Amino acid sequence: MLETSPLRRLSGGFMGVLYKEVKHIIDQQYEAESRFLEEYKKESHTIANPFVVLNPYLIAPLTALVMFENEKPAFAKVTVKGKEAAGDYMYRPKSDARKMVLPIYGLYEDYENTVVIELSTGETATVKIVTEKASDQLKKPTSIETTPEYMEDNVMMVSPTSPAYTAAYDYAGDARWYNTLNLAFDLKRVRNGRLFVGTDRLVAPPYHTTGIYEMGMIGKIYKEFRIPGGYHHDEWEMENGDILILTQHLTRGTVEDVCVMVDRNTGEILKEWDHQDVLPVYPAGGSGSQDAHDWFHNNAVWYDKKTNSLTFSGRHQDVIINRDFETGRLNWIIGDPTGWPEDMQKYFFKPIGDEFDWQYEQHACMVLPNGDIMCFDNGHWRSKEKEHYLEAKDNFSRGVIYHIDTDNMTIEQVWQYGKERGAEF
Repeated sequence: MLETSPLRRLSGGFMGVLYKEVKHIIDQQYEAESRFLEEYKKESHTIANPFVVLNPYLIAPLTALVMFENEKPAFAKVTVKGKEAAGDYMYRPKSDARKMVLPIYGLYEDYENTVVIELSTGETATVKIVTEKASDQLKKPTSIETTPEYMEDNVMMVSPTSPAYTAAYDYAGDARWYNTLNLAFDLKRVRNGRLFVGTDRLVAPPYHTTGIYEMGMIGKIYKEFRIPGGYHHDEWEMENGDILILTQHLTRGTVEDVCVMVDRNTGEILKEWDHQDVLPVYPAGGSGSQDAHDWFHNNAVWYDKKTNSLTFSGRHQDVIINRDFETGRLNWIIGDPTGWPEDMQKYFFKPIGDEFDWQYEQHACMVLPNGDIMCFDNGHWRSKEKEHYLEAKDNFSRGVIYHIDTDNMTIEQVWQYGKERGAEF
């Protein structure tokens, strides 16, 4: 991996860029793992004197590994004690019955953590793990309103597109996990228990990265799926493990308007959906933020097995579109049809019901089990016509659910939250 330094003037008046080689994080983790495994082998470890390594894979400071060997086969239960009883995390990790390698999750930063290990043989151990204070890049919630009864042992994971750390917070707003790489965009838990998240390696400004990492909660990165046009915003794990990834063809001068399907085992691109094949580009359907470079701004993808279709959110056209998975054919469009070409009007729905608002510059479209469509309606501008644009102080954002009838091409708003709170939300 090469990293650039600022431009320097070279002899003869030419400008150049100096490069330095930066070791890939997977290589760094391999070396770190080799070191702590060698250290572990230097003496024998039992539950009475376990081997403990904090932040074993360098990028998840609130994780640890506890390793030891049993005389008899056993199963383990791990309890990471909270600052109060409601903050306890208890789990039963999978491990070899004799050679125990127990991942420890849910530690607090800048704290002497207590971890209780109980074996099915009746043996127990209490391990103290002291963590360091996190940097200012670990952001503290300014407000959190929930209860431990509602949250139980779940956490809220946040992945900002900024220098802030990707982190997980409990019911009290305490960070119980964070990652020190500058990871980008959507964080998804996949079927094998690992995470998909955008890499920290930029290929084009402002935030297009090489692809996505497949990473364990312990911080170990198992794979990097690299996409020629880079990654942005969202990804989706198919039932067979293959991955839908949002991308673009950078060489043609537009961004965020392509989706590809990647083979989980080989990284090969198996299929592509190019939105320029089915939609008119700039200035058609433009939101207040649209330009020729970022005409669609695809920020979400959702696969629906019942209809074998893909649903995409296009922020800069104020639309949610649905395409056939096999053929790529455009099925329908949710959004304000004002200003769209006449030949596209057949794809739009007609609103019905007593209360209805279109969504504008939306994110996070999803298909609910009953076929309804949900999204976060950011509400930017809240019009297709400049003379009717609303300023933020007069506007609102909200969550909204629409019921669609694709036979009669009607749409009904069946739920929303946020409009009643106005600009404060």
